[in-house]
Amino acid sequence: MNKRQRKKRNKKYLPVIADEVNLISMSDEEYKNAIDGYKDFRKKYAYRKKYKNLKGKVLIYVFPI
Repeated sequence: MNKRQRKKRNKKYLPVIADEVNLISMSDEEYKNAIDGYKDFRKKYAYRKKYKNLKGKVLIYVFPI
């Protein structure tokens, strides 16, 4: 995938506001699992195919403890 396609694909995601307070006290393995969980959440719930579905919506994600 080239740069232009990657930028275009990233524009199709809703903005996700993440509460990152729980990341401070995590070990390296827990941190990696939390980031993977965030990426899965973003792929599952924040992707929108049409521009009209992107307007005015924001998602909130809290990292697990």
